[in-house]
Amino acid sequence: MKKSTIFIIISLITISFLLVSCNQTEDDNNQTEQPLELDSSYESEYYDFLFQYPSQWTITEEPWSPATKTKESDPEKIVDLFISGEEKIVIFDSLSRNGGLFRLVSGDNSEIVNVLGITGTMITETKDAEGECPWIWILAYYEDGYTEGIGMGGSYGACVQVKKETYEQYKELIVEILKSVHMKRIKGKSAENKTFFIG
Repeated sequence: MKKSTIFIIISLITISFLLVSCNQTEDDNNQTEQPLELDSSYESEYYDFLFQYPSQWTITEEPWSPATKTKESDPEKIVDLFISGEEKIVIFDSLSRNGGLFRLVSGDNSEIVNVLGITGTMITETKDAEGECPWIWILAYYEDGYTEGIGMGGSYGACVQVKKETYEQYKELIVEILKSVHMKRIKGKSAENKTFFIG
């Protein structure tokens, strides 16, 4: 076989590998570049809050014991929405303003309005981590009368705990999740049984 023929064959094989590699890279890029959406809705028989979240993120309910004839219920109901590793959004109901997450976050205050039009408070703080990317903590909470008289003053909402780079990547989505948190019942009355999507 002539050297020129061998060279042509090797060249064709090399080009084929390059084309396959390029196509694979484009497919990978298309998969990673697809924007996340609030395409899932959380609702539970035992938890009184609702919220929207991307289906690619993971939901974990923290243990909660309902009231019985001999025992009161736990005062707090908490669901963890995991983004990656330890990065998460903690959604809560009936959380005391005197402790817990309220003691962990202090920073700039601003208003936030949820999907039912209820105005809440959003506290944002940057926490430096030694040798690591700084973390962003955001506490958004609402008080609409539903939680009055629970514990030491109840609130519902969510607490974001993510690395700064993650927050910069998903900032708009995270804020939309915080806005989507609302209660099934408002001021003792049953809300319409429907899902609220952020448009």
